[in-house]
Amino acid sequence: MKTILALETSTEIASVALLHNNEQKSVELSGVNTHSHGLIPAIHELLEAFKIDLSKVELIAYGCGPGAFTGVRTACGVVQGIAYGLDIPVVAIGSLHSQAEAAFEQQVIDECICILDARMGEVYWTHLKRQNGGWIELVPQSLARMDEVRAYVDQTRLPVVCGTQLEWQGTPSAVLAMPHAKYSLNIADRATSAQYVIAQEAQPVYLRNKVALTTAERLHAKSE
Repeated sequence: MKTILALETSTEIASVALLHNNEQKSVELSGVNTHSHGLIPAIHELLEAFKIDLSKVELIAYGCGPGAFTGVRTACGVVQGIAYGLDIPVVAIGSLHSQAEAAFEQQVIDECICILDARMGEVYWTHLKRQNGGWIELVPQSLARMDEVRAYVDQTRLPVVCGTQLEWQGTPSAVLAMPHAKYSLNIADRATSAQYVIAQEAQPVYLRNKVALTTAERLHAKSE
C-alpha cells in the first residue's frame, strides 16, 4: 500500500488528504488565502498526525481542474515542488471526477452528470461513468450554460451531481457534492502507473481563458 498525498484546490473548498498504512486522514482549509498559504501547513499537520516524514510519500495526487484559475495553479506549483524534490510521480485527478467519486461514496452512483460553478453564468460539466475503479468521460468536460446541461439531462435522465454553489431546478433532483482531496485520494489509490507523470508534467486543466466579466457585461447581465 502506497503512502499517497492528495491536494484539491479547484473550488473555494480547499482540502488535503493523506493515505498511509491503509488509513486515511484529511483536512479542509478555512480562512483568507487558504489556497496559497494553507497548503503546506495542512500537509505538515497530516504528516504529524501519522508521525511520518514527507520523504515517506510515494505518490502525489492533485486536482488539475477545471476550476478556479488561482487554486488550480497553486496546487500544481506545490505538487511540482514536492514531487521534484522527492523524485516521485504525480497523478492528475479532475475536479469533476473527484465530485463523481463523492457521489459514489454517498449514494453508490456509478454514472452521472457532474456540474460545477464556472461563474459568469456558465458551468463546468461532463458525463462520467465508473469503470474498473476509475471514471471515464462519456462526454468530454466542457464549459456551457446551465440550460444546455439541463437539456442533456432531460435527454439522458441520469443522476445529476451538482456543486453546492449552484441551484439545480429540474428532474431528477441533484445530489450535492464537491471535489475533495479525500475522494481524489481514493481515485489515485486505484490508478495504475500508466497514469502517473513526472513532476514537470503536472499541469492544470483550463476550459476558459477569460476569468471575469467586464463592468459593461455585469451591468448587461443584471438588466436581463
